[in-house]
Amino acid sequence: MFQHFNSSLWQQISSQYEDFWAELHFFRMVNSKVGHFCKPIMSLIKSNVTDTDMISWLSRLEIQHSPWNQQFSVTTYDCLLMVIHEEVFR
Repeated sequence: MFQHFNSSLWQQISSQYEDFWAELHFFRMVNSKVGHFCKPIMSLIKSNVTDTDMISWLSRLEIQHSPWNQQFSVTTYDCLLMVIHEEVFR
């Protein structure tokens, strides 16, 4: 069963557009940058730090435009939203 789905996956990947691997590389780079940017805030949240003065809410990470996205920013507030459990939004 694994062999069937693995083969199917690679057939789909090989039929993608030419810059699939470049886009994947770019995505991984952005994901890594966001992870490094958000790591300190996530550590504070997981430590149950309630002193919000310790958090620089004005800090932001700028991601430049690419062939796959427009320029955008990730803020420390975005990092906070990434760790909120989805039950909070229900």
